[in-house]
Amino acid sequence: MPSKPRNALQAPISRAGRWLTASVSVGAALATILASAHSCGVIGDASASRRTFAALSVHWVGVTPATDSLRAIGDTVRLLASVTDSRGTALVGAWLEWESKDTAVAVVDSTGVVVARAPGSTLIGVRAGEKLATSRIVVAPRVASIALDSVAPIPEGGSRKVNAAGLDRRGHLVPGRRLRWSSSDSSIVRVDSTGQVRAIGSGEANVVVQLDSLVARTTIRVTPVPFRIIAVEGDSQVAMTGELLARHVVVRVDSRRGIPLAGVPVRFTLRHGGSLKVPVAESDSAGLVRAQWTLGGQPGEQQLLVEADGLAEGMMLRAEAEPRLDNVRITVSEADSGPAGGAVPLPVTARVTDADGRLLPGVPVAWQALDSGSIVARSPRTDSLGESHASWALGPRAGRQRARVLVGGGRVVPPVTITARALAGAPAFLVGGNGHGQRAAAGMPLKRPIEVRVIDQARNGIPGVRVIANVSSGIAGDTLLVTDSTGTARFHWTLGPKTGPQQVTFRSGSLPRITATVYAMPGAPASIQFVSSVASGTRGKVLPRLKLIITDAHGNRVMDRQVTFTASSGSATPSQAMPASDGVLTTSWKLGSKRGKQTLVAAVRGTAVRTEMVVNVR
Repeated sequence: MPSKPRNALQAPISRAGRWLTASVSVGAALATILASAHSCGVIGDASASRRTFAALSVHWVGVTPATDSLRAIGDTVRLLASVTDSRGTALVGAWLEWESKDTAVAVVDSTGVVVARAPGSTLIGVRAGEKLATSRIVVAPRVASIALDSVAPIPEGGSRKVNAAGLDRRGHLVPGRRLRWSSSDSSIVRVDSTGQVRAIGSGEANVVVQLDSLVARTTIRVTPVPFRIIAVEGDSQVAMTGELLARHVVVRVDSRRGIPLAGVPVRFTLRHGGSLKVPVAESDSAGLVRAQWTLGGQPGEQQLLVEADGLAEGMMLRAEAEPRLDNVRITVSEADSGPAGGAVPLPVTARVTDADGRLLPGVPVAWQALDSGSIVARSPRTDSLGESHASWALGPRAGRQRARVLVGGGRVVPPVTITARALAGAPAFLVGGNGHGQRAAAGMPLKRPIEVRVIDQARNGIPGVRVIANVSSGIAGDTLLVTDSTGTARFHWTLGPKTGPQQVTFRSGSLPRITATVYAMPGAPASIQFVSSVASGTRGKVLPRLKLIITDAHGNRVMDRQVTFTASSGSATPSQAMPASDGVLTTSWKLGSKRGKQTLVAAVRGTAVRTEMVVNVR
């Protein structure tokens, strides 16, 4: 097929289209270059250009690093921002606005440089157009060193605050970290958890502060100061009024740790007259100060105040001034009577004056009970009226009791004795006394009276109390008795005729009764007789055993007498005999060889009592 012809205008028109397309591309490229130039501030209003560009072209903003930590106040970090358009193309020179959410923690400048200000965390934001990106910045200072105060010397017993702090590497304070405090020698200084240092004793010691692995220390010097005065010698001496004490008064000035201090001024002040040879002196190298003390004229306790510079309180030394015998008078009150074992109703009193009658207050007075009991003074010294009062508890024994009062030390002034009468209490018991259990012959008076006593709870006899006696046998001398001054009643009694125990009962008021038992014994032999008699017998033969008894005047068998047998012919066996336990004595009689009457005589030895038996012998 034959070809068509070309339109003559076609070729020029195609060339024109290609030119137009190329022109548009070049214009776009030029616009991009101009926009970049504006954004970089090369031409035109750069900020306006960037803002306009950001508003039109920013699609995404990012910041690096997304998080970071700063370890010291003043440390910096630079944040980098990235800006892209919707095609991911970086927009170089985009307008960026930086800000810190908490400027107290960190601040940021217009170039993205962050500066740490205080511990904590904050967000750092970067804005491009409507887009915002943030980075978290944590400010966590680390302690790099410890700052510790130096401390001036501290006197013993004083205290001082030591300041210490943890610092970061730039020298800024790191708050909130707890320090650990300690002392190298707690006998010199002690430190609490706040750094308060207390000086204990003189010397040097280190106060140590620790924080993690860091250690700092400062040296504390504790200087000794007077802490107390100690009496070394001469306290509590005794001398006559107006006399120089036998020994020097010696005191020592010590520090808190007991170290003697030299060169400390010490003052002596008398309180009750007298004199001192040196009233003010400095302590020597051993911390000692000596003084000579002459007592004043007032008897009693005298005082010497010792003071030292630097001490709030002094020390008091004492001496006793004895009253002189020729210049003291003692007057004691009369003591009332009181119950035995109880108290004298009113206090006893001793008044002490000098020879001119002037009252002597403050003089030592001692009371002593001499007959059991006790006596207690209200005060160890006379009062402002020169008197000493004491409460006297009597001893349990009724009767006269004594106490004495000693003035001064008891070595110069003789004691004065005072008496009181202790009275028996109410009847509490009826008890037996002498004479109980004695033995006497039946029908005869007792050799000694039977005694009973009425006593109180303390076993004191009570006089004038009635006692009634009732006997079981015999004759009473008097059945109505009255106790004597010792509380004793004595009863005389003639016993009844029968041997054996006999009793008398005593009673007094509502007190429990008591019974006394005595024993009636056989009296003197009054007769002896054969219990059985034999009228006849055969010569040379032994009669049946013969039995005899000895009796007193009341027919009581006598047990303790020997009987002698005498035969007119033949023999008695035994020829002497004692009664058996039943009061019967026995013998055997062998008759003689002669016929007729034979006689056996029984005689109680040592008496005229006898009897005989006559037998017709075949």
